[in-house]
Amino acid sequence: MTGRVNRRSYVKYAASGIVAAAVVGVGYYYFAYRPRPTVTPTATPTPTPTTTTSTLNPVVKYALDRGIDPEVANRLDVLSELNENNKTLVDYLYSTGELVPPEEVRSLQIEVLDGSKGFNGILTDEDVSDEEANALRYLSSFPKNVQIAYIDFGVNDTVSSYLSSLYASSSDFARWATERRLCIKDHEITDLEESYLHEHERYGKELFDTYILDSSAVCQELSDEMKKLPDLKEPAKENIHAIEGIICSYKYLDHKTAFERMIDEGIKDKRKYCTPLQALTWILYDGYDEKILEECIGSIEKESLEPLSRLLNHAWLKTSTSKQYTSERWKNFDEVVDRLNSPDLISVYMWNNIRYEDDPENINQSALTTFNKKAGDCEDHAMFGLYCLIENGYAYDNFSSYSNNAACGLDVQWGKIGSPNALGHAVCLYKTNSLFYYLDNRGVKRGPYKSVDDVVNSINSNWRRYAFFNTNFKITKEVRR
Repeated sequence: MTGRVNRRSYVKYAASGIVAAAVVGVGYYYFAYRPRPTVTPTATPTPTPTTTTSTLNPVVKYALDRGIDPEVANRLDVLSELNENNKTLVDYLYSTGELVPPEEVRSLQIEVLDGSKGFNGILTDEDVSDEEANALRYLSSFPKNVQIAYIDFGVNDTVSSYLSSLYASSSDFARWATERRLCIKDHEITDLEESYLHEHERYGKELFDTYILDSSAVCQELSDEMKKLPDLKEPAKENIHAIEGIICSYKYLDHKTAFERMIDEGIKDKRKYCTPLQALTWILYDGYDEKILEECIGSIEKESLEPLSRLLNHAWLKTSTSKQYTSERWKNFDEVVDRLNSPDLISVYMWNNIRYEDDPENINQSALTTFNKKAGDCEDHAMFGLYCLIENGYAYDNFSSYSNNAACGLDVQWGKIGSPNALGHAVCLYKTNSLFYYLDNRGVKRGPYKSVDDVVNSINSNWRRYAFFNTNFKITKEVRR
């Protein structure tokens, strides 16, 4: 009968429900209320890295500990151990901090390691030899300018060997030679030069003659002019150094045009010697400073009005040979006149030595008197300049022939001639390269002018008279209007 449940079915359904409820209850108890056992956690092992951190190179670490710039320190990674030689290199790099301003230290240290001007440095071969270490120890004992000069020069193997050899010598001559880079200016050293460095008295004459011979191969005219210099007659160490310096300056400073101008100064077949070359010799006596040489020699090519002024002023005012014109080289009148063998040379000397002094009595003094007094009026200045020119090959001329390389005194007057109120001025007139110039008071150079009339008009356009005179102030020609 549909929709009704008999007793047997009822009992069956009830039993099934009780069983299901029991299962649910047991499951709920098991998962919700049944106490769980206590589990002690175990530490998770740390994974072992597949790579390990490398140990810092001991030389690099030592450099960093000394405060050396990391960029410089990392270059030392090619050195494997902190031995004495490598430590000497690091210590020297550290000491360079006292040589230049802070912003320049790193570049200077890199020069020590890598070299300069195309020449190798200490670290180029990835090693610090005994010679290189000794070279650095020796170099550190010199003043700042010497150390910087060598670093800029490039401390390659040859230079390191040179310094190490002189370090072992430990003589006064060795230090003198080191300061001037004697025998190493070209980054090379011959057996004769090596012998000379250790026995300079024995090998001096031989090396002196060899250098003179070498100069002929460089430039015959330069060699001939060096032989004329009164300074370079004996094989003294200063002269050997100067000759080497002149040769290297000519070959390596790239100023051959400057040397040509130096040699052309004055009248070559009339003068005793080439004064600019002597000036360079005096500079070299004090050392081989390429910056000074570049300034003095380079200016000869750059300056058009007074090309020799820097060279002469440095040689005559700053060198130990000249002592600001107070040395014995400036005491003898004839010696000084021989040196002043061109208008430009006279001009520099007079500006620094001959002052203007008024002469109410109008006494015309000789060139010798002006030299001794170091003073005079316009006629005296004019006659001093004229005397130097005539003695050095300039022909005396009243310019009737208008010849080149000629000179005379020029006296210009204006106002009423012969009256107390008449005014005038005297100068040293000369002609070169078809143009006229004159030396005014204190040797001031004026010109160029195309004619004598242009010169006279430049002095005073209202002139009444001008006259030429010789070194005794004797009038040789006069023009009036």
